[in-house]
Amino acid sequence: MREYWFPEAAGKDPCNKDGGNAGSWNRAERRLRDAGSQRTRIFLVFPFPLPYRDISMDISECIDFANANPVTYIATTDGDQPRVRAFAMWFADKTGFYYHTGTPKSVYSQLLKNPKAELCFYAPDPQSAGRMMRVSGEVEFLHDKALEERLYRDRPWVKDLLITAPKGATVAIFRVAHGEAYFWTMEYNMRERDAPRVRF
Repeated sequence: MREYWFPEAAGKDPCNKDGGNAGSWNRAERRLRDAGSQRTRIFLVFPFPLPYRDISMDISECIDFANANPVTYIATTDGDQPRVRAFAMWFADKTGFYYHTGTPKSVYSQLLKNPKAELCFYAPDPQSAGRMMRVSGEVEFLHDKALEERLYRDRPWVKDLLITAPKGATVAIFRVAHGEAYFWTMEYNMRERDAPRVRF
């Protein structure tokens, strides 16, 4: 949920709470009943951006969720045709979500042509529809010898894949380092736009 602040009196600077008297600032709240419980939501429309603070999530929550649920469905484009497949994420930290693939694969060619991708992580829950995290951003291919050596230490089986690969094939390491992430639960099923976002 985001808290928005706005000036009560016209002409006040919305980015300067100290301008004018203290009474010129108020919080606008609309209380909605959602699934039998009362939740506070704030709906404001202004012709200028207002300062906000996101009190619901930060990137560390996304990182923890990804590492706990590393199976990722990655969506790409092949011309005008969407493509999706499951990946076993290597790891995630504050520098991004890390993956690897083979250069002969279609997903590699698709990401070279269009690096925009969406990642989907899912944690099932027998008591509900589960929890999903969606991450959108641009893929960045990395050419880092130390990172490659770490991959072979962490996943020695990756080297074995090259034995049967076409001549000249290599392993490509990539990450999504910048973008936007949000969580989906049944609570947001019909109002996806209200789900809090975090940019990283």
